[in-house]
Amino acid sequence: MVNPTAPHRLSLSLGAPAASDVTAVEELVRRDTAGAALVVDVSGDPEAPRTPPDIAVWTKWEKALVGLERLPVPTLGSVDGPVRGTVLQFLLALDFRVATPATVLSCTEVAEGHLPGMALYRLTRLTGLATARRVVLSGAGLTATTAADLGLFDTVGADRGALVERLLAGLRYRRGSSWKLARRLLHESSGSSFENLLGGVLAAQDRLIREAEEPR
Repeated sequence: MVNPTAPHRLSLSLGAPAASDVTAVEELVRRDTAGAALVVDVSGDPEAPRTPPDIAVWTKWEKALVGLERLPVPTLGSVDGPVRGTVLQFLLALDFRVATPATVLSCTEVAEGHLPGMALYRLTRLTGLATARRVVLSGAGLTATTAADLGLFDTVGADRGALVERLLAGLRYRRGSSWKLARRLLHESSGSSFENLLGGVLAAQDRLIREAEEPR
């Protein structure tokens, strides 16, 4: 078993997104954490423009988030302050999220005349259609506690370091493909019938059995 309480930890400040934000996330995805959990203290750049980038940059940004979502290790985001735009989009691609009471979450893109990208999909998957519709179309700010009640944060507290340690200490994580496969199948389950998902589960189970039989 891998000890997830000794994570690979780093900080990330995000903007519009710009090409530099895409590069930062791509580098994060390529980073070798030696099988340890990845913890990112993420914040927004207050100087970043509020207008969306061109579609080429946006496409690369979305692909980078998909890569983040497919990492084979547990991923956790820690935030203290405003959560909107790329910060929200980034956090939604992670497995777990912790926040301080000072955090306010909002999805303001529609009010600004554009879209929050695939946060539309991830918000709906996490909270359900009715809640996602309210968050996206109202643009209203949610306190950290309210966002946690909706499932957008796993825990809220003043000491982010302690929150991260407690959350990771509760994980039972084994290096290999099981975490990545389970996450993918959980994501697929919300839009799939039992019969359709069963085939994917059996194929994944067969892969894990074969991995276990391979010599170390």
